[in-house]
Amino acid sequence: MNRKMNQLLDGQPAAPPHFTEKQGQYLAFIWAYSQINERPPAERDLQRYFGVTPPSVHQMVLSLERAGLIRRKPGVARSIELLVSHNCLPTLGMAEAFVKTFKRDYVSVNPIPDAETVIAQLPLWFEHYNTLNPHKALGYRSTARVLKPSNRNLILSGFYGATPLRSLKSRTAVRTDTQARIEFEVTHPFHPWRGQRFVLSTRKQNWGEDRVMFYDAQGRLRSLPASWTDVNEADLFSQVAAGRSFSRPDDLSALASLIDHIKRRQEE
Repeated sequence: MNRKMNQLLDGQPAAPPHFTEKQGQYLAFIWAYSQINERPPAERDLQRYFGVTPPSVHQMVLSLERAGLIRRKPGVARSIELLVSHNCLPTLGMAEAFVKTFKRDYVSVNPIPDAETVIAQLPLWFEHYNTLNPHKALGYRSTARVLKPSNRNLILSGFYGATPLRSLKSRTAVRTDTQARIEFEVTHPFHPWRGQRFVLSTRKQNWGEDRVMFYDAQGRLRSLPASWTDVNEADLFSQVAAGRSFSRPDDLSALASLIDHIKRRQEE
């Protein structure tokens, strides 16, 4: 304490707080939870997020308090208060998962010939991630249904040290002038949009499924499985068949074998 006071009196910046990697994750969660829910977490929230037992969470809270990293009001629920700046906290594990998800579901399935193309598509990717993409940690709800826009921007800026995003609903075009305008038709026989054509914004992998993203007539971002559209080029067999057969030779052979099997059972 005296050393910190002397540093302040001498005009020297105080040394950054010291904490272990695990303590840093707990501190980062406390800050993020407080920003999202506008109240501090309870110990059961820490237990649920980190998947540990109640005694383990309680001991961690006590150790953080003894280290002067947090303080609590005795007998008052949800009274944890951070005593360190969120700027010195590490990246929370969920942010690392976000980066991995973003690379897998957006970057890997879209054409990215140069940095300008990636930058042009980022607004739409962010919008889809925050308006349509379900998240397991949020009860398979989208971020937009859980967070207020101001808190959502604050969390993202806090994780990555950037300025808050002005808007995650930008209508910035995702294709550069050098890329052709791609349209597709909804071909699913039972979909109410069957036969309608839309302009493809981008494609992504959502829970292992190839999906197309586009804007409807009201300007809302929509998503459909790519297999429900004609966005993919027809395979070689379909091109050669030219619509003259709905089944492949292998399928017809399997069907014939099944019919023979049924006939033999009926004759027995």
